[in-house]
Order: sequence, then structure tokens, then C-alpha cells
Amino acid sequence: MVWLHFVDKVTLSSWDMVGAALVVLGALTIILQPNGFSVR
Repeated sequence: MVWLHFVDKVTLSSWDMVGAALVVLGALTIILQPNGFSVR
């Protein structure tokens, strides 16, 4: 998103920001998941 805006001079819409936030939220959910669901 930063590259598109500053280098390619693309005007980003609000939906672009919503999509980027959704991707970051999904990645953080995977990275920061608790370890309470391990199989013994």
C-alpha cells in the first residue's frame, strides 16, 4: 500500500485501507494465537 501510494502515485480508496487492515488483522490472529489448543 505504501509503495502504491508513494512510488506508483496510485490514489488509494477507503476500501483499499479496509482490505489492508483485514489482512493485518488476519496475520496478527495467526501470529499471536495462544498455545492452548495443543494435542496431547
